[in-house]
Amino acid sequence: MTELLDFNLEQNKSMEIPKNLINISSEAIWTVSSAKTGHGVDKILDKSTETFWQSDGILPHLVNIQFQRKMKIARISFYIEYSSDESYTPRVFTVSSGTTFQDLKQITQTKIKKKDGWAHIELKQPNSDQPLHSGFIQIAILRNHINGNDSHIRQIQIFGKKQPIISTLHLPKFSTVQFQQYANLK
Repeated sequence: MTELLDFNLEQNKSMEIPKNLINISSEAIWTVSSAKTGHGVDKILDKSTETFWQSDGILPHLVNIQFQRKMKIARISFYIEYSSDESYTPRVFTVSSGTTFQDLKQITQTKIKKKDGWAHIELKQPNSDQPLHSGFIQIAILRNHINGNDSHIRQIQIFGKKQPIISTLHLPKFSTVQFQQYANLK
């Protein structure tokens, strides 16, 4: 399923996170296809919009995000800054999903405007409103603005849906008053 989007960006450096989402970026192992010295993958995750990962080589440039188990991934957010990065700013990229490198399937192709700010991509299971269930995400930068070769990405954050504590404990639902009175401990 390929969807070409041309979306508006959230025009501020701090991102508003919806209450139903939780940042799961730190639960993944992040790798990139290449990096300039001093601008490695750690810059994508340092929570600063002043620093950036810079690729080093020919397109496409890859960001690989691997979780230890399948996760319910609801959104990927990118911070880009065209006014500073110009030809280094990604223009077209794909997001692919799978369990490893070998079984990746492209789920979206996205085109980014020449602006500064946060870009959000909502991820869903095919033919469903449920978050994408995946253990491996790959972002492939296919083209930069002004036909640039190397890319800058200032931040990437991965979000999952918050799960109610009760649903994660897999407790039974009690239907009678006699059982319900013993359902909670004080």
